[in-house]
Amino acid sequence: MKERIIQKYIEPLKRKKTGNVGIELELPIVHLKQQPVDFSIVHAITNQFVQTFHPILVHTDDNGDIANVEMKNGDIISFDCSYNTLEFSFAPESNMYTIKKRFETYYTWFQDQFKKQDHALTGMGINPHRALNHNVPIPTERYRMLYAYLQENSFPYPNYGFFACAAQVQLDAHIDDFLITLQTFHKIEPYLSVLFANSILDEYVLARDWFWEESMHGINPKNVGDFDVVPATMDEMVDYIASQSLYCVMRDGIYLYFDPIPFREYVQQKQIKTCDSKGKEVIIQPTLDDIAYLRTFKLDDLTYRGTIEHRSLCMQPISEVFGALAFFVGIETNKEALMDWQPSLSFSRAQVNKKGGVRSLNQDLLIKDCKHLYHVAYEGLCKRGYQEEKLLERIAFRFDTATSPALDILESSKSMEDFISIYQ
Repeated sequence: MKERIIQKYIEPLKRKKTGNVGIELELPIVHLKQQPVDFSIVHAITNQFVQTFHPILVHTDDNGDIANVEMKNGDIISFDCSYNTLEFSFAPESNMYTIKKRFETYYTWFQDQFKKQDHALTGMGINPHRALNHNVPIPTERYRMLYAYLQENSFPYPNYGFFACAAQVQLDAHIDDFLITLQTFHKIEPYLSVLFANSILDEYVLARDWFWEESMHGINPKNVGDFDVVPATMDEMVDYIASQSLYCVMRDGIYLYFDPIPFREYVQQKQIKTCDSKGKEVIIQPTLDDIAYLRTFKLDDLTYRGTIEHRSLCMQPISEVFGALAFFVGIETNKEALMDWQPSLSFSRAQVNKKGGVRSLNQDLLIKDCKHLYHVAYEGLCKRGYQEEKLLERIAFRFDTATSPALDILESSKSMEDFISIYQ
């Protein structure tokens, strides 16, 4: 078992770092007349995209509607969980401006088409019309299984995948310093919520963590959220991964789910009782090869690609999202500058994820720390030599005021419909 974990997660860390950046952006689709998103319009626009941009691969759902396409350059445009969310996944590039230019091409085209039909894309971490929309899974084997699985506990929003939207970045990691990366982001995660919260729901300004931690995905807390204690050695990292849980596998082309089981325990079972998406019981025999289905959702997650995926970021306003992503890139590049840094305040991410949490802190000390993090990231971006620090400059006001997009909404007299437009 240990050898398989090393093969999947540790061996890729021995490759030479390229400095490449991988970005995934999930954008809510809204109906501008405060009606449910019209899936027939979504499908028609997607068909038009294929005719206009000529992707090299087109994948359809079980009803024959286009669910995702792959471009010649490696970019993937897809719908995430439901047809209420459009996702752009970009092939890694060394220069963030290269990705930004491609995003602007896709985004401008889709936005123009949607607006002709009284729909729009916007930059929020929760679809603001979630209560109006048809929150149903894309009819594919994987999404039907996921929807069935997430309904197995009493969490009030088992369908959160249909309206939660993120901006995620994958950065090269290396065997020599990947643990330093994890330790650095562990230290600053509370500040990321202060600066970038953008998923208002119930008592939360950042509901994203709540979704994962309290749903079925969080049954094993090691699969989600932050580290309680970041592993200090490679062996500790391997042991940590062994303690993370599987919840699904595939057999004969069918996804099967089961109560989460830590991988080290899973491989010792002779057989396991599972269910398909229709509730039919299937008995399986675990194998080491099932490590392929170990899917985790930590805020900062070591992947099999030799990268660390940072997934704590809500989708941001369109004009700000590349600035927020640049912050992650800058911190990674200049992480040594934070090794001995001690924050002026002691607070948890959970504390500031809730309404009123940020304003309960000493604002002068909070802003002092935010400004320090800005300068560390800025210096890191300057070192990369692509002028990406100019992306960060566009959101300098966030660090100067310790105010997130979510707080802008809550502290404004403008309506949510106004912000749907403002955040486009």
